[in-house]
Amino acid sequence: MSENFVTARVDHKFSDKDSLFGTYMYDDTPYRSPDAYDVQLLGSHTKRQLVTAEENHIFSPTLINTVRVGFNRVNAANNESLSAINPLGKDLSLGADPGQTAPDVRISGGIPEFIGGLGGVSSYHYYWDSFQAFDDAFLTRGTHSLKFGVGVERMDDNFHGVSTPSGQFAFGSLASFLTNKPKSFSSALGGAFTGRGIRQTLFGVYIQDDWRARPNLTLNLGLRYEMVTVPTDVNGKLVNLLNITDPAHHCAIPPLTPSARPWGTVVQKSHPS
Repeated sequence: MSENFVTARVDHKFSDKDSLFGTYMYDDTPYRSPDAYDVQLLGSHTKRQLVTAEENHIFSPTLINTVRVGFNRVNAANNESLSAINPLGKDLSLGADPGQTAPDVRISGGIPEFIGGLGGVSSYHYYWDSFQAFDDAFLTRGTHSLKFGVGVERMDDNFHGVSTPSGQFAFGSLASFLTNKPKSFSSALGGAFTGRGIRQTLFGVYIQDDWRARPNLTLNLGLRYEMVTVPTDVNGKLVNLLNITDPAHHCAIPPLTPSARPWGTVVQKSHPS
């Protein structure tokens, strides 16, 4: 395992009334290790990047405005098959499914799981992006110190993966394994599911007043409203129950309709293809 981490900041003052600063962060962490039986080399990889910029403007001694924008990206690849340590790990003649390597084998009784041959392990990839913008103002009027502003965040969550593409045998005991008596076999249809692209947007607005009502009494008053849009999938793969008693789910439509059903009656699922 290794980690590469970089952070940087730049400040610039345009005038007595305008200043700007920006930051950047980068974090890259690959990880590799063999499986429990030294059949294949597994890898995981996480990467994060963050960039922000903020501009401050002084309109008057009593009014200051701050504008901030930012972008955050997180990538994660979990449990990937990288290479075969044992040549039998890539032998297709050992597969339970056509064109696949040896399947996953689970044996009850504390025996470590055999996760299968090369490319047979379940793996997942996540890509999360966040776009943000905020505007905050600070105003002083007599005994009132006001803060107010707005903010918006766009969230893009993309992920895909494969689940037991080579199949999985389950045995109830070591004896059943040695006598070839599995209690179950499961295999994903096609090995992979199509990706999901979940989208949501968050909006917020607030106002706060630090009111110095008396020399020895300050009241902190404020109000904030924040809402987030209903999640949608760019690939039309989200399904839901509009009513808990519905005989079948509904696909590729918003989970809430203008009839304003309560959240508790909406059940979201994700179908495999």
